[in-house]
Amino acid sequence: MPPVTGDVLDFFRDNANVRTVAEALTDPRLVPDDLFWVPRVPVQDAEDHELRARWRGTAVIADMIALDSRSMVYKMLEIKSYKTEIPKIKFGTSLAESEILQVISLGQARLDATGAVPDFVKRLLLTLTRQLIIGLNWRREALIIGAKLGSYHYDRMGFIIESASWGKHADMIATPAIPWIAANVATATPITDTSVMIDNARIRRGIRLNRWVSSRATFDAATATDEFKDRAAFFLPSGLTFDNLPVDSRDLRIDLFRRITRLDEVVFHDAHYRLEVDDVTTHLPIRTLNRLLPINAVILEDTANDNNLDRLFLGNGPIVEPSLIGRVGARSFSETAGPGEVADIQRGPFYYTSVDAELDPPQIRERVVERKWPLMPEPDSNAVLWVGDIPETITIDDTF
Repeated sequence: MPPVTGDVLDFFRDNANVRTVAEALTDPRLVPDDLFWVPRVPVQDAEDHELRARWRGTAVIADMIALDSRSMVYKMLEIKSYKTEIPKIKFGTSLAESEILQVISLGQARLDATGAVPDFVKRLLLTLTRQLIIGLNWRREALIIGAKLGSYHYDRMGFIIESASWGKHADMIATPAIPWIAANVATATPITDTSVMIDNARIRRGIRLNRWVSSRATFDAATATDEFKDRAAFFLPSGLTFDNLPVDSRDLRIDLFRRITRLDEVVFHDAHYRLEVDDVTTHLPIRTLNRLLPINAVILEDTANDNNLDRLFLGNGPIVEPSLIGRVGARSFSETAGPGEVADIQRGPFYYTSVDAELDPPQIRERVVERKWPLMPEPDSNAVLWVGDIPETITIDDTF
């Protein structure tokens, strides 16, 4: 393929175009509904030493003293450093040769006639940027879930985070004595397990838990037990049981479950992300679907903590990326730092393109980079139940 130049490739070279598209797509209202926590956890600028530390405040009751007496001073802040590097999140996407040929041939034809970049080229950039934003939000959601579960592990391409911890107390994470599986429908006690955790959090930690978040499969397993059906019978009209209901809808079970457990919300989290790895034999990419929230985990939390910086936020750390010249937001990166110059230190996310028209085939690549890590001033603001080996009820098979 011969080297190519032209206004169409210049459109991709101009990072102002990338910023404009990215800004339009990063509206929180456009985050997919299945990514439950991304719009509910705020982003706050944080310094590097904050991202490397786990810090937690513990209050004690105030003393009463006589006038002119000396007061006691207590240690109320615990700071522990992580032993791992806080990650930079960076990945990109590129156009295949056939796509580049189509962009150049069709786009140049339109440019020759009108002098304007055709709309389909703009839509192509829009599609590429949307894919990057989806991937970025998947990673953010995964980090937030890790913080809420109390532990996060990552091992990919030589970068390892070995079970990062946020300091959640052991009594806020429980495994029911009897798993909520089909073989235990007569003996499992999901209502009791949930209620005990809610009461313990309220009494021991002063934390209100009024939202249940789990997979649909876990909720269905909980409401299939005899304990749930026996408790729910008190809320059904006289003469009705689960055996003779005209319609056994999940909405009805949600309403009954909320009444029994005193919860305000029941939320299903079945979002998946795509992961690409190379086959060790063929060296071809293999893409799989994976759950963000484990199928057998229940997270109990307080709805009042949504967008509460005192409970959980994503620390937006500084990045040194001197080769970038485009970012989302009002500021932009300077040109590449020269010898002896100090590179810019700013905060992501940054979206930028690189075009090399001299290669055969040409390369058009778009990338995004940021540095974020969940910070939990109050790690006990939610509780976790691990309920047993819940099977997938719907086989997930996505072909790429």
